Formats: sequence, structure tokens, C-alpha cells
Amino acid sequence: MKKIIVLVFFLFTTLTYASLISIDKNSKNIDILSKSEIFIDKSRELSINEVKNKKFTANNKKNLAFGYSPDFNVWIKFTLYNNSEETITKILEYDNPLATHIYFYNEKNGYKKEEGGLLSKAEKKFV
Repeated sequence: MKKIIVLVFFLFTTLTYASLISIDKNSKNIDILSKSEIFIDKSRELSINEVKNKKFTANNKKNLAFGYSPDFNVWIKFTLYNNSEETITKILEYDNPLATHIYFYNEKNGYKKEEGGLLSKAEKKFV
């Protein structure tokens, strides 16, 4: 089985303030995972439209260790808020070499799926 991590990436949303992370042009090395919320999908079949209304649990861990091939998908939800007046560009680094697929969903672009991860063939990743 392949390890799949699914990230729900919400920008400028008011759905959850528990996972609101303020950033600006000077922000560096922010631990997003410990400021996020997680949901475990044991069916491994839920879509973004099904998951976005599920109850997520606050996470305070810097690492989630589920092993190489869990029998579930992990959904991670967080909100990035640009507290400056200017547009900024940042790199979101995911430090888990065992993850074969990572999917990003951005509320701002209608939850269009963007793919990354070890087995990703995406030409342009995480933009």
C-alpha cells in the first residue's frame, strides 16, 4: 500500500480560527503542523467535499508518526493569513520522505486538487 497524506489548505477563510497562522514577508520556519487540525479517514475514500464538513481535532504535535503504510488517510487543515498589505511568496516544506502522495486543496481556488509527493508527476508543484 502507498502512504497517502492529504492536506486541506485553506487561505483567508473564516471557517476555523483554531488553525489560523499569521504570516508576513519576514516569517521563517513556522511549524504549521502543530498549529493545524487533523481528521483520520479510515475509509480512505472521502472526497474534499465530504471531508470539509467533518469534525477535525486540534493537533499540537510537530510530527505525526503513523508508519509507512497506514490503513487510513490523514487530512490536515490549516489557515494561512497574510497580515501584511503586500503579496508574499513562501515555500511550504513537508518533511516526510515516506509520503508518496500529497494533495493540496485551496478554498480560494474552489478546492482544485494540486498534487505533490514522492510519486507525483506534477510539472509545477504546490503553486
